[in-house]
Amino acid sequence: MLTTSVILKIGEYIRIDGKKHSIITVEVFSNIECSIKDFNYKDENASFIITKDEDKITIDLPLILD
Repeated sequence: MLTTSVILKIGEYIRIDGKKHSIITVEVFSNIECSIKDFNYKDENASFIITKDEDKITIDLPLILD
């Protein structure tokens, strides 16, 4: 089973093109251990951060309201 959560991080910001944006975190959890060795994402120009664990993937995204 997968469980997701969306969290607005208070007091944390990311700057994109000179503008400050709040950060939203999306977490995807699994109750079984998943293989993440084949999961690769690399983009030096990306405006988000991906963190991988055995039971969770976390994606930090800018909240852009324009």
